[in-house]
Amino acid sequence: MPTLLGADTLVPVTDAIVAMVKQRFGAAPLFWGRYFKRPGFAQDYQPQLENRVFNSNTMRLLPIARQTNRVAGTASDGADDAILNVDAFTTALGIEHLAKIGGELLMFLDVEGTSDSNPNLALDYWIGWSSALLAHSRRVSSGRFTIVPAVYCRQNQTPTWEAIARAQSLGFVCAGAWVFRMRRDACTKPIPEWDAPFNTPAIPLACPIMMWQFAIDCLFEGGVDFDMLQPDPAVAAALLNRLALPPPAGS
Repeated sequence: MPTLLGADTLVPVTDAIVAMVKQRFGAAPLFWGRYFKRPGFAQDYQPQLENRVFNSNTMRLLPIARQTNRVAGTASDGADDAILNVDAFTTALGIEHLAKIGGELLMFLDVEGTSDSNPNLALDYWIGWSSALLAHSRRVSSGRFTIVPAVYCRQNQTPTWEAIARAQSLGFVCAGAWVFRMRRDACTKPIPEWDAPFNTPAIPLACPIMMWQFAIDCLFEGGVDFDMLQPDPAVAAALLNRLALPPPAGS
């Protein structure tokens, strides 16, 4: 099975950036991660600029919920943030467009775990965030689609993975994990193969590891992160089938 690759950026996706990634990968990325914090937030996905780029390259949009300084908070904090994340995503892509896709759509919560200002995940926050993500997306879509919770974190951040494992044991949903562990010189060396011993957290999880972020800040300053899909076809399909292609420009 060929290696399935994607990318993610803080900055809006342009034709020029996609061209650089195509040259590096040898093909267009299958998906591209962009941020959704709250409606109108300046660093979020910009549909008027990016919809056309995603459509012309047939790239699926991977939504990332970004409130990294709040993920050690309470269940109420998590619920409040989830409502804003859903509203940002549905405002950008349109409820009717997403309803035509229907079913389940993934959203990944960004957890860094690197400092007091970017802490590890609290169990209570995940309970509030994951529950509200499901409930609010069903409410705004009148049950036509559901945004399901997944998590991004560094491979070595054990407190976050412990929180996810505990939440799952209590019956709270985590549909998948996206793990970061940098390969040395991965921005320029040949694309690595999937390496489960290297990218798997020490804490056993009930949800699959769907993606490995193996390189960050490539191609230009503050640039593009490189991501690899799990080679198991069922896991890869479970991710790609729950990512939306944005509506065409002007629709």
